[in-house]
Formats: sequence, C-alpha cells, structure tokens
Amino acid sequence: MEFNEDLVCRHANEHDGGNTVLIGRVIYEKSLPQRGYAHYIETRGAMKLKVGEIVPGRYFLSGHVSLLRKLFYLAGGFDESFTEHGGEDLDLGMRLEAGGAIFKFNPELLMSHLHIREIYKVTKSEFEYGRYCIPLLLNKHPILHNQLRLGWIAGKGLESLLKKMILSAPIFTIIRAIAKVLSEFHLPAIVYDYLIFRSYYMGFQKHKTSL
Repeated sequence: MEFNEDLVCRHANEHDGGNTVLIGRVIYEKSLPQRGYAHYIETRGAMKLKVGEIVPGRYFLSGHVSLLRKLFYLAGGFDESFTEHGGEDLDLGMRLEAGGAIFKFNPELLMSHLHIREIYKVTKSEFEYGRYCIPLLLNKHPILHNQLRLGWIAGKGLESLLKKMILSAPIFTIIRAIAKVLSEFHLPAIVYDYLIFRSYYMGFQKHKTSL
C-alpha cells in the first residue's frame, strides 16, 4: 500500500475522541494488470456509497481505516480463529457497529494498492472463505445469512432449478474464462458479483456436506 505523507494526519484530524470508524478509499495502480477486476474492487463496499450515506459495519476494511485504540479493544480486536482471508474484517466491523461505532467514508482519503490477484486466485480464495469463514461468521452474526444471500436457491420449482443451473460448474467455468480473457476491460459488475458469490456459496455448501 502506498499513500501521501499527510494521510495519517488527515485521518487523525477527522477524529474527535468519539466513536468514529473512518474508512478511506483504495485505488489500484494503473500500471497493474487485471484492470477490469481492479475497477470493480474500486467501486465495492463503502466505495460504492455516496458521501453522507450510512456505512454498515460489514464494510469495515482494515486495508484503509482508522479508529481510536479504545474502540478496537472494547470490541475485542480481531478474532484470530479466522484462518482464511476476509472473515476477520467483517466480524470486527459487525462487533464495532453493535458496540455503537459510527462508520464514515471519506473518498478524498486515498491509498494506492500495489498488488492485485487474478480472477482464478480470487475465486479459489472466495471458495475457501465460504467453506471456513462463513460458518464462523454465521455463528457470531446470524443476520449475515440473509445479507450474504446464502438462501438464494432455497425452495422448489422452476425458479430454484434455474438458479441451480446458473450456479452450475459449466456456466461458472465459462464466465470465469471470459473474465480472464477480458481482464483488461471494465466488465459489468454483475460478472464479478456472480463469480464471487458462486465461489463462496459453493464453499459454504461444501462445509455443510462435510458435517
């Protein structure tokens, strides 16, 4: 991560000793490959919100965030039982929100990411996230079952059948291959939404069948 020398000072100036959790904007170097996925990531989470909109705790992003030390410790810090990437941020954000923290997003606070994963590694990581992190998250925050759309294909009938077809391995493989070939282009966000959702959803299903 790379940032201007005044970034920490600018973060500090926005804290008044209260319960603010300040999230800044993360951008990716233009010289990096995978520009399509980079553009997608630059518009996710708090970065897809307008200034002044309420930021939910699940958008907590440890890559670029500041908060008072006392808030961090009162919330219990990071839960080290999360062994796969991603779960520890979401969990801490939910606990901070439950403790009364107010999340704010300031797009003028910029940090540049100097690395990005290609889409095959992203989907593999999301599968592991669904298999190992989501079960822990649901034990602590049951509300996430709906927020993560884990019941998306529940039910019977034609609609459920169509949803299962959409998540089938052949469809997933084709869409992922298209995203790889067109990795330098700004594809519709729904392409990456699908690849990420399908990956963690199937990982979660793998967890359930292993019980």
